[in-house]
Amino acid sequence: MNKSLTIGNYHVLLIILFFSFGKLLHGQEYIYEEHKTITVEAITQDFDLLIESLKTVHPNLYNYIPADSLNAVIDSMRGELKHALTEDQFHVEVRKLISKIGCGHTTAKPSVSWYQYQKNESKILPITVYIVDQRIYLSQSFSEDTLLKRGNEILAINQHPAKDIIKEMRAIQQRDGYSQSYVNYNMQALFNTFYLFIYGRSDQYNIDYINEFGQPASTSIRAGYAFAPKATTSVTGNSIELKMSGAKFSIPKGNSSYAVIDIDYFATKGFKKFYKSVFKTIEKNNIEYLVIDVRDNGGGYFLNGNRLLSYLLKEPFQMHFWRPRTKVTDNEYLKMHKSNVLTEKLFKAIPDRDANDPNRNFKLKYKPAKKNHFSGQVFILTNGGSFSLSS
Repeated sequence: MNKSLTIGNYHVLLIILFFSFGKLLHGQEYIYEEHKTITVEAITQDFDLLIESLKTVHPNLYNYIPADSLNAVIDSMRGELKHALTEDQFHVEVRKLISKIGCGHTTAKPSVSWYQYQKNESKILPITVYIVDQRIYLSQSFSEDTLLKRGNEILAINQHPAKDIIKEMRAIQQRDGYSQSYVNYNMQALFNTFYLFIYGRSDQYNIDYINEFGQPASTSIRAGYAFAPKATTSVTGNSIELKMSGAKFSIPKGNSSYAVIDIDYFATKGFKKFYKSVFKTIEKNNIEYLVIDVRDNGGGYFLNGNRLLSYLLKEPFQMHFWRPRTKVTDNEYLKMHKSNVLTEKLFKAIPDRDANDPNRNFKLKYKPAKKNHFSGQVFILTNGGSFSLSS
């Protein structure tokens, strides 16, 4: 299991860049500037610090890539650091490295200052897209000054061909193992953000496309914001509905044979009570079919995922995972969220299930719920965004 840690799972580059730049700038607060370059010495120092941190903290760095292969990639990248880079350029290079690891919980982010700068300027590509067979199609435009229509194939953006955009975006996506579903999902859902990472921002974007008549055309749109609508379960006229933060339960009006649980994420609080109400309602209404919607669900608190399974599985089950018996060396550039610190302490209190194994083994055992257990048919709705616990 990947240890839940702020630097390893979510904020590798943010922590490394933000704090080491502060050190290299003699304690000055790091302020992002769009075209400001960082010296080769500073970039190399940050890169080596990142590698040291990954090798120290990541619980299974070589699960999907042998150590010699990863080290060859690292050496090659280090050898390419011969010129000053902007933060944006360095960020992209680090993302390319991290994608080789095959751990979807390990990613890279720019500095806090970078995000603040982009928020204030609001000059991103104002469209959402969907990608099919290595082709980009318009889903929605948020610009009023465009001839683009939903379904138009986009051939190029600011002279960058669609196939090159897809290739560049694919190279910087974190992923679990060899699966491409999460990669494809991220490319589509965060297209604007990854375009910004790779190509930067513009005051306007020139788009070559195929119009609704099948003819090549070009247009320009002003920069702005784009907000993609979340996929939701379409249930209208509910006779019964229960809600909590991040989850909703409903029984459609006029068809009481099935019910829907739509879970956006598995939060730490509220699910125990929610499940009790949901499955009590299911039992009371003699529901035969249960639809569980975890599309776009990025995971969350594992106990609340397993608690859901206890209402569905007929036999006892267990969650088995392991991590190396390595001691994490203190590093002033590694930070951990308070909830992750508590999780780490919790797992340290769990007995090792196999003292002869060089790895530390954990097993959490669960029994089926005795009250209001569901024995009907279950259907699961998933997509590439069903990640971590929800997968």
